[in-house]
Amino acid sequence: MNLNYLMFGKDQMEQLIPQRNPMVMVDGLLNSDEQSTTSTLTILEENMFVQQDFLQESGIIENMAQTAALRAGYQAKLKGSTPDIGFIGAVKRLTIQRLPQTNEQLLTEITLTSEMLGAMIVHATTRINNEVIAEGDLSIFLSQPTKTN
Repeated sequence: MNLNYLMFGKDQMEQLIPQRNPMVMVDGLLNSDEQSTTSTLTILEENMFVQQDFLQESGIIENMAQTAALRAGYQAKLKGSTPDIGFIGAVKRLTIQRLPQTNEQLLTEITLTSEMLGAMIVHATTRINNEVIAEGDLSIFLSQPTKTN
C-alpha cells in the first residue's frame, strides 16, 4: 500500500467520522471499497491513549472501531448523506502482539464480514510496517445522529 497517497488526510477526518478531537484515532484514509477500508494513525505523545510512550490496548481497539466508522462515513459521503454514529457492541478474538510506540504509524484494515439491520461485523488487522501487531473482530451498531436545536 502506498502511504504517500491518501484519499483523505488528517484535516478531512472530521468530515467522515463523528468523533472530534481529542478522540480522533485515525489520521488518514488510504483505501475504501464495499468490503474493506484501510486507515492510518501516527501515534503522538499527546494522544489520550498513550501512557509512558506506548499506545494502550484501548487505543488500538478505538483505532479499529474508528476505521469502521471511517468506512461508514466514506460510504455516506459517496451517497451524499450524513455518517451514522457507531457504538462498539462486542470485541471478540482480539490478540495484541505488542503495543505501538510514539511516532510509529499504524495501518489498520477492516474487512466487512456482515452487515444488517444497523449493525456491522468487521475483522480488523493493525500493522506497523508489515508486522501484524493486533487483530480481532468487532460488532458495531450504527444509528443516525440526533438533531439538536
